[in-house]
Amino acid sequence: MDKLDKDWGDHFQTPQHICEYMGSLLPTNSGTILEPTPGKGNLVKVLEKKGTVVAPNDFNDVIGQRFDWVVMNPPFTPMKQGYEILYK
Repeated sequence: MDKLDKDWGDHFQTPQHICEYMGSLLPTNSGTILEPTPGKGNLVKVLEKKGTVVAPNDFNDVIGQRFDWVVMNPPFTPMKQGYEILYK
């Protein structure tokens, strides 16, 4: 199978222990939390214990809105999209 055709499945999802660590950095009752690149939602599930999570299907839908926190693990694919979101 060609490398580009491979189904990576959960290979590039944020591991649970990393999600838990990232979530531990936020205080309880953190208010609104933006996770702009939710992927399959591993990090979102942890962040929901800390506040109200906004995890849009399209990051462009929330540009201009204000949040108390932004927590993300930038996507590896497509890499260009991840860098554009970080810049915005």
